[in-house]
Amino acid sequence: MAQSITEGLKPGGRPAESSGLPGLNVNSLFSAARCWWKVATPIGLLLAVGAGVATSRLVEPRYTAATWIEIRERPEILVSSGGPEDPRKFVQNQLELIKSPLVLDSVAAIPAVANTPELMADGDPVTALRRLLKIRAQGQSDFFVIEFTSVSREKAAQVVNAVAQSYLKMHRGNLSHRHEQTVGLLETLQQTQQSVVQLHRDNMQEMSKALTGKDPFAAQTGKTITLQDPLQEVHSLLITQQLSQRVLSMEVQAERQRMEKQSFAPSSGEVDRLIAANPQVAQLERVLSEVRLKIKAHEANSVNLKKNTLHAALVREEAEKSALLDKIVAEMKAEVKEGVEKSARAAREHEIAQMEEQLANTDSTIQFLQDQISAAGQNRKELKGETLDLELTRSEYERSAAVFDKIADRLLVIKMEREAPERVAIAKEAAVPTIPDEALPYKKIGMFGLGAFAIPFALAVGFEVLYRRVGNRDQLESLGKLRVVGEVPALPRLARARKRVPGERNRALQLFEESVDGLRTYLTLVESLRGMQVLAVTSAVSREGKTSLAAQLAVSVASATGEPTLLIDGDMRSPDIHEIFGVDCSPGLAEVLLGEVSVEDAIETDFSAALHLLPAGQLATSPHRLLGNGEFAGVLDKLRGMYRYIVIDTPPILPASEALVMAQAADATVLCARRDYSRIGQVAEAHRRLQAAGAKMAGAVLNGIPFRNYAQRYGSYYYSRKRLPRVPAGDETATA
Repeated sequence: MAQSITEGLKPGGRPAESSGLPGLNVNSLFSAARCWWKVATPIGLLLAVGAGVATSRLVEPRYTAATWIEIRERPEILVSSGGPEDPRKFVQNQLELIKSPLVLDSVAAIPAVANTPELMADGDPVTALRRLLKIRAQGQSDFFVIEFTSVSREKAAQVVNAVAQSYLKMHRGNLSHRHEQTVGLLETLQQTQQSVVQLHRDNMQEMSKALTGKDPFAAQTGKTITLQDPLQEVHSLLITQQLSQRVLSMEVQAERQRMEKQSFAPSSGEVDRLIAANPQVAQLERVLSEVRLKIKAHEANSVNLKKNTLHAALVREEAEKSALLDKIVAEMKAEVKEGVEKSARAAREHEIAQMEEQLANTDSTIQFLQDQISAAGQNRKELKGETLDLELTRSEYERSAAVFDKIADRLLVIKMEREAPERVAIAKEAAVPTIPDEALPYKKIGMFGLGAFAIPFALAVGFEVLYRRVGNRDQLESLGKLRVVGEVPALPRLARARKRVPGERNRALQLFEESVDGLRTYLTLVESLRGMQVLAVTSAVSREGKTSLAAQLAVSVASATGEPTLLIDGDMRSPDIHEIFGVDCSPGLAEVLLGEVSVEDAIETDFSAALHLLPAGQLATSPHRLLGNGEFAGVLDKLRGMYRYIVIDTPPILPASEALVMAQAADATVLCARRDYSRIGQVAEAHRRLQAAGAKMAGAVLNGIPFRNYAQRYGSYYYSRKRLPRVPAGDETATA
């Protein structure tokens, strides 16, 4: 107990000064929860139920429509594979195509889709559609699901079906265009190669007639002559490379022409997204949002905005930040657009450069093969002489004819593959959904229900912040130069005391008495109060438990010292001491100050030999008149000669300023504050007035601590003893 009383009062351990009163802090939160949970919890539950019911009825159900599409990784092969292909890249390209502006621009232009509520709420329907559209794979299969969620069942189905149809049309158009382009290239090559074959045929025919007198094609019209050529494999490889060279050359030319016509300009939505992602723009938007929130708060709380200088400054700042943001966005828009266009063009250039590099490699291979054939031909010419010319001419004819045949074969394959089953198809169009995604919007119900449940607690916190009630000793000491010299548990209320088991009630009363005994020990032993004879017990306002504390403190002093002790009821406006001890209220202090009776006749001595009582008496005039003429100091001087200790229960400071006269006349003053009731501002003002009146402050006492909390914090050490009659258990909220 000694530790509880003297804690924080060692030499040099003065409490820290505080420059202001506490506002919203952890103490406010704990105080609100502690004081209001019994009221706030049922109200919060009712509000949560109401919010949940309202949410379930007001929140529109959402429906998700799904279209199934099939994207096969590998094509159905009728004639030839047509060369190697990465199937994963093909599928990924198709998925990107579905959510690309190439598809979504045309979808957003459809009137039935454009008036979808979710798309109308966004300034850029294409951007909103890209964000809200979902594509998910069905396991490891070739099937994918395109989903869209809306409050309108019909719109959800219209959107996904429109996206699927637009994508399929785009895919078929691209595939048809590529087929037509490839067929056109091959047909052009076929015509060119046919002229080359005919030229070599004519040369070979003339040379054969001149040397042998025979026509080599007389019996083989339109067919090539099979010759034994030692360089047959080299020639075959050369033919293949030459064919690839011609095809690649024409493809590069075609891609160059397409790039010249292609537009690389990004959509406005893409430009806006890139600008919004810029750190400078994002930071400026956050600052602007905070300024606008402050403006709204001032507009909601201020009565006269014209005189609100802070609001005017915020409005000017908002205008400046908004203008700066518009300027930065305008400057960045052209730069971002140009950057995206350059990036897309560079990517396309890179693709064509890769094709040109492949073409250059093919040219090098062809040159190498031609050098080999030329060297071999020179050697053979040296060995065979002029008869080799005919053989070489036949070889040239064979190669050109072989190239022609390969072009024809490839053209046939492509035309045949046109008839193969499509790799992309709509497996199942979306039907209008009939069942909402959630039977009840549980997430929203939980969110709004939790918010509604928190409303009464938020109001309680606001109340605590506004009234700033005392919750612990640290708050009192934060006022500066006001030490907490003791903490006292609450007296058991009569209603609660009857419900408690007798042992627990007795322990609560004993703990109350023990805490007051600890306070008395400190007051009688501390060096700064040595020689104290008159102690005033006061409070800022009424119902803070000062009367119960004064009465029990007087009992404790008389019981511990055995010396004559007097308890004076100085609260003549609302006296309580006579009711606590069961004595008559009159005659008392009021009659003594009026001179109607002597102080000896007004003192009640029947309570005990050590403790005497001076009741308040019957107030017949203003207490200021009774205490303003100096009579109280004279009475108190006379009583000093009669009693070793005098305890005065004064009126509260703020509503009854005559308490300052009593506190000034006393040797020391204890300022009483009640936990979860006293307001920090009122206690601070009472302390200021006492200091201004010249009262010597002994410190503050925080009472009203719950019995169990006090026992857990300081412990308890029960014992049985015989002493003066204790102060009756009463309702501390009813005492002044």
